[in-house]
Amino acid sequence: MLERIRGYIFWVCGGVVLLGALGYIFALTGSGQSLFGSNDGTLEPTNFAQLTFSTNENGYLLCNKSTCPNANPNNIAARFLSNIRSIRLNLADYADNNPLVRLRSFDPTNNQFEFLERSPGRPYPAIVSIKLTEAPNQATDIAIYTYQPIGNSTPDDHKDRVEKWLRVLTNRLANFNN
Repeated sequence: MLERIRGYIFWVCGGVVLLGALGYIFALTGSGQSLFGSNDGTLEPTNFAQLTFSTNENGYLLCNKSTCPNANPNNIAARFLSNIRSIRLNLADYADNNPLVRLRSFDPTNNQFEFLERSPGRPYPAIVSIKLTEAPNQATDIAIYTYQPIGNSTPDDHKDRVEKWLRVLTNRLANFNN
């Protein structure tokens, strides 16, 4: 009798391991897209012209009135003394070389990037939207909007994120122009 129960337990454990391996292979091949979700989300790119933002919202916005007429930004857009092309190249290069940042979308006509950035210790990524606008004398204004649609974050978290992006971009452009 004990031998028979031991045999059943052996077959049940083997079946569970086999089902787990099949489920793993099923998910790896992409056959389980509808079961496990997809990589694409439903978040639309930021429309800076229609963006309504006030400083008491959970996010951070650097933008000029001409780019964000309906928003009350935390500060005006940063101005870099570089052309749009070099800034675009440096943003793309930064995203490619940083495992915590993923390019979600890029609109070359409007010079707008949408990034997903993961922060260590946080389960959900933040959205970083960047819009480049030509300014006089070969300069570029950079509007940045960061927010986290899911999870807990504070405005200070977003402010630190914007300052980090500006600092990284400043350093990369200094090295790029030398």
